[in-house]
Amino acid sequence: MLKFKTTYITASTKKEMPMRIKVVKMKPKEFYNRFQKTKERDVRDEWCLRGDNKCEKFDTRPCCPPVLKLFHQFPRRKRMYLFYVEIRKKEFYKASPLVAKNQSAEFLWNGGSHKFTRIVSNRISESLSQDKESQGFRVGGCLGCQWTKKKYCKFFMPPLEGVGIDLTAVSEEVFGHKMQWFKMNEGRYIDTMVAIGGVYTDRNITKQEIKEAIKNACNRSEL
Repeated sequence: MLKFKTTYITASTKKEMPMRIKVVKMKPKEFYNRFQKTKERDVRDEWCLRGDNKCEKFDTRPCCPPVLKLFHQFPRRKRMYLFYVEIRKKEFYKASPLVAKNQSAEFLWNGGSHKFTRIVSNRISESLSQDKESQGFRVGGCLGCQWTKKKYCKFFMPPLEGVGIDLTAVSEEVFGHKMQWFKMNEGRYIDTMVAIGGVYTDRNITKQEIKEAIKNACNRSEL
């Protein structure tokens, strides 16, 4: 496992947001045997349609179910790289003292840290999957989606959970972090925000390439 402690320089305020980034390389067969929750598309599709939380993006774009393949249906590659990006609440508040004093601090922390971790993780995955032998996987949600209003995908990079991967298990078993879930109306708050993306590839991605990708993702001149 590679570990990096860096800061993300925000585009708007130029403030430095402390981040911890971990990178793990796995054998693809081990990865999908351990973490692919189902090999049935119908089962996966139900996750998007449950109760009142039906995803509005379902059946609207190629990187979402039901069109999207499951992980084991992608062309076989030799290596799976996982990128874990973490922001801690105490450090977030220290970098953003005005947010810490706001009456809606918990809501702003949750939204801001979620955005920053997704930006960095998606940038890392995209930059390291530009060749034809690689498939990048982004963090879920719309941020970073390359689907355009003209209805074509500029860079196909689906979310890991969309291809059937259990990210809760990945976080806990690979990176040693038990995921927390923010539910303000239930008084459930979190102290750490994480985002997990990846690259499925034939390439042996070097440590220097990873460092360069992290540096660029964090808007830094050096790491």
